[in-house]
Amino acid sequence: MLRKILLSNLVVAGLMFVPGSAIALTLNTANSSLSGLQSTNSGLLVAEVDADALNEAANAMEKAASAMTATESAKSVEQIQQHFATALSSMEEAAGLLEKAGVPDGAIAMNRAIASVRGAVNAESDTEADKLMKDAEKALSDVITAVEKAAN
Repeated sequence: MLRKILLSNLVVAGLMFVPGSAIALTLNTANSSLSGLQSTNSGLLVAEVDADALNEAANAMEKAASAMTATESAKSVEQIQQHFATALSSMEEAAGLLEKAGVPDGAIAMNRAIASVRGAVNAESDTEADKLMKDAEKALSDVITAVEKAAN
């Protein structure tokens, strides 16, 4: 069980640094926006993203990645479990903040990533765990795509 948790944590930590960085990059390169509604050239009203909530989501994702990475230097099973719980909690926080920011597709994708990571830790075989980790990777990629789409 410990080996599965470590494997899952290390893989997810690597994945999580990419989405956090991508969200930060997207926020820095996108025009600043306020929450609310804005008229487009076609006269339609579209919801804009809440940049503050997106920044908070990026921070939560970075916290999750840091917690996952911290498992490498953990000295006991209890420390590993504590770091892992922190990471999952931060991922859940990021999902809520993505919803608040006006990026529901990103929140849905983050929730899929969380479910896949939890499933990988509890998987009965390495093959099943590997499949779930690939699902988590795809979900995190979908988070990036949703944020980029919303920010443009």
